[in-house]
Amino acid sequence: MPYMIGIDTGGTFTDCVIVDNNGHISSAKSPTTYHDLSEGILEAVKRAGETLGLSLDKLLKDTILFCQASTIGTNALLTRSGARTALLTTRGFEDIILMMRSKGRFAGLSEDQIKHVVKTRKPAPIVPRPLIKGIKERVDYKGRVLIPLDVEETKHTISELVASGIESIAVSLLWSFINPAHEKQIKDLIRELSPNIYVSLASDLAPKLGEYERTSTAVIDAYIGPVNQLFVSNLDTHLRQKGFSHSPLFSQGYGGAVSPEYAVKKAVGTLSSGPAAGVIASKYLAEQLGYENVITTDVGGTSFDVGFIYKGEPTLEHNPVVGQYDLLMPQIQVTSIGAGGGSIARVEPGTGVLKVGPESARSTPGPACYDKGGTEPTVTDANVVLGIINPDYFLGGRIKLNREKAHRRRNIRCRQRLHDRPGPAGYHRPRLRPQELRAFRLRWRRADSCLCLRPAGKRDSGAFKRLCPFCPRHRCVGCPPRL
Repeated sequence: MPYMIGIDTGGTFTDCVIVDNNGHISSAKSPTTYHDLSEGILEAVKRAGETLGLSLDKLLKDTILFCQASTIGTNALLTRSGARTALLTTRGFEDIILMMRSKGRFAGLSEDQIKHVVKTRKPAPIVPRPLIKGIKERVDYKGRVLIPLDVEETKHTISELVASGIESIAVSLLWSFINPAHEKQIKDLIRELSPNIYVSLASDLAPKLGEYERTSTAVIDAYIGPVNQLFVSNLDTHLRQKGFSHSPLFSQGYGGAVSPEYAVKKAVGTLSSGPAAGVIASKYLAEQLGYENVITTDVGGTSFDVGFIYKGEPTLEHNPVVGQYDLLMPQIQVTSIGAGGGSIARVEPGTGVLKVGPESARSTPGPACYDKGGTEPTVTDANVVLGIINPDYFLGGRIKLNREKAHRRRNIRCRQRLHDRPGPAGYHRPRLRPQELRAFRLRWRRADSCLCLRPAGKRDSGAFKRLCPFCPRHRCVGCPPRL
């Protein structure tokens, strides 16, 4: 019987869904393996196959479609775990990526964050200034070559960068979207001198007006390209070794899926592909149920993602912002906050306010209740203490959670911190009782969710302001509730 397999690699768990020829659905999940993501994927597929009574090899041999979505590119960018990248640009314009069109301090931030100007910061540079090199060449706005490319000087510059240990090079020249000849010539020189270097051309990725945005798109692609290339190569190899005879497909952040070759060629398209795939699936389900306006949510281990389907179509961002860097590539609009199951709770120094996320315990070491070395209290620990999660039947009983560790980390530690925070002179702060602490946690979790829905709702349609299911007033205006 032919099967179709869908994979979503998240920050904490990897999910697998199998659909057979009769429409029967089977699913399973496995912890994400950061040292090699393909291992977690194959383990999730194996577990899903076991529910059908099939071995991994037999299942993959009968599979006709394998589609994978992930946040690997987004995670590499936000955690700065991408490749060592260099940038070649027109001489005299080396600082464009660092100046960020004077909007780097507030790009992608919420209104509340922008109001506190002194706390805003530019993001950490993707390319260090010493690895940004100016190339002697010039093309005007009509595409006419004013200064030919200096080939010998360019070769010398490339050789110096390769000797410094770079893994990828982004090339973004002035007016290259009108005449890309110099960029393509530079790519040929890089291939000649170092064939294994990953190369991103701005004219290929974003042939549009907007020099900073075009450059940042090329730089991000080069930064996550080698990471994505290794992942795609490993997954394709392991699938073929296990009997899969077709090419896997890779979901894109703007919708749809592409071949492994295209996914490697344009790595920037994989950004936010996991959440985007969820919105596309929700669009199909909404059509079957007869709904035009839908809010989609994805509660994962690392983040809480929200998307919108308005008048039957997903809302798009034509110039999205990722990690405060602009992209000249459309994406399905997904708003995320760090409020997943692995989000770490803490008491903010100075104010004594309880905060949740965006830091996450991920799958390793995981929440304290995983009993794998995690020491920080997380949302999952709170849910175990509250009885929302059955510690004896987590992941269908595959993982046994340690309720005592969850209780100790979440209840004693947070309650003691809240009790010990300073109050007015002469004021004795009463110790919080367990039921009061539970209400405190839940109200802040709901408040964070309202903040997630509010900016996107205000931006897309006033109707969505009244659809927040977490706020007691059923609207996002005025959230979060004060304690």
